[in-house]
Amino acid sequence: MTIRRYADMSVTRAADREAMARRIEEIAADEGAQCERDDCVGKREIVLRITAARNLQVHITLDGDSAQDRSGTFCLPWCIHWSAEEVIKLSDAFGECQQSEVNRFHRRKCTAFADGFNILQEKLCKGLMMAKDGSAFL
Repeated sequence: MTIRRYADMSVTRAADREAMARRIEEIAADEGAQCERDDCVGKREIVLRITAARNLQVHITLDGDSAQDRSGTFCLPWCIHWSAEEVIKLSDAFGECQQSEVNRFHRRKCTAFADGFNILQEKLCKGLMMAKDGSAFL
């Protein structure tokens, strides 16, 4: 997966939010993940719900009214849905690739942050690739 570099993208601009959402959808599709888009959550907000291999999920919010998103910091709350039929746990390698830590108690969550849209793309790509090749899991 090639990371496209974007300069000066901002969630406060509708055209940028749309371009970011389309790029996230492309990344998910390229890595074989499903991506649901919700434009109805807020006037200036797009939520993307991505489900990868073995029910690994991440929700990405592009919110023009959020102080966190406006600052260029994005949250990637990775989790394995509790309704998964088998007990699936995230590996430490997954946490390392996200520059974060996997929850030590149940090993089904890992919250990462990306400083800018380019870093968000990198972390999303790495996480989805690891899910696809199985290295994200114990």
